[in-house]
Amino acid sequence: MVTPRFLGTIESTVKDKYTHPVVRARMMSYLYVWSSTFASDPGLTAIPQLYSKLAPNYAPAPEDAIVPITLALSAGTMAQETRGKQILQDVEVATGNAQLLLEAVSFVDPEKEAVEENELIKEFRANTMESHRKIALHLSQMTDSAEQDPAALASLLNCNQELVQAIKAHSTMLESRQQYIASIDSRNPFTDDKYSVDELEDRSAAVRNG
Repeated sequence: MVTPRFLGTIESTVKDKYTHPVVRARMMSYLYVWSSTFASDPGLTAIPQLYSKLAPNYAPAPEDAIVPITLALSAGTMAQETRGKQILQDVEVATGNAQLLLEAVSFVDPEKEAVEENELIKEFRANTMESHRKIALHLSQMTDSAEQDPAALASLLNCNQELVQAIKAHSTMLESRQQYIASIDSRNPFTDDKYSVDELEDRSAAVRNG
């Protein structure tokens, strides 16, 4: 029986705007095949139900659609065992990178520190983006493969979610910083000059104190 968590992860991955289009198309194609294969299985009715729910908005274009059962492994695909080990290693590294970025961002006050200039956070974000690229590639290769490993697929999907959450948190922090700077500029008489945020705050205080 398929678990609600597994289906929920697939649904959120398909819907998320940060999901690579190729990965989204492959996931929808697999859902289509699974829906046909397990349509008569009482324990797996949630699969065709999920496909019916997502298909109106996320059905892949004809050129992106695939029939996974008929696909053969490409000549350049790694051996299954080696590939499985690489996936586990990349998932572990990616999870760590996502956690580091989330923790770093959570300790930053956008009103006191320029997030975009924080070298440590910049490095964490770069590592997270690289991990996101690798995980997306693994997902694309796995959904292109004739051989499936449900456990590895679930692990990749969960990891992808963690990476997306970390990237979103960083983007939100940058937006908060930009909004704060804009609010300082909008109420400060020195906005025509090129001052730093700290200088603008000092000058604003001087004006208020007469």
